[in-house]
Amino acid sequence: MRFTVNASHDNDKVLPLREAHYALEVNGQRVFSGIRSAQCTLSRFGSQQFTIPAAVPAASLTGLSGDVVSYRLSGTLTYITPGALAELLFDTGVSRPSVGFSHQGTLDLSTLMSPGAKIGMAGK
Repeated sequence: MRFTVNASHDNDKVLPLREAHYALEVNGQRVFSGIRSAQCTLSRFGSQQFTIPAAVPAASLTGLSGDVVSYRLSGTLTYITPGALAELLFDTGVSRPSVGFSHQGTLDLSTLMSPGAKIGMAGK
């Protein structure tokens, strides 16, 4: 499955996004964790969508009661603040600014069994 994240930015400088470190829980049980390149830059006072995948083994979903289950996707998104010095500090690992994100909801397992199922979420 894939989750669409909507990242927004309320500053007058562009903000390159680097990596999303994230985990997916279904019914309170961690079923996936991963790292994904955000592959996008937030424009001045703008927003940008990016997709993060979660390869959940079918075995971890079998045995769950009912077709609808609760989920929680949470993680951190690293970014580079504007400026040459900030980029140098990021590249050397001295400063890696990040922001957390979290979203929860319900999943209908009967529709998730189809290839390419997508879930949308908004974040700041």
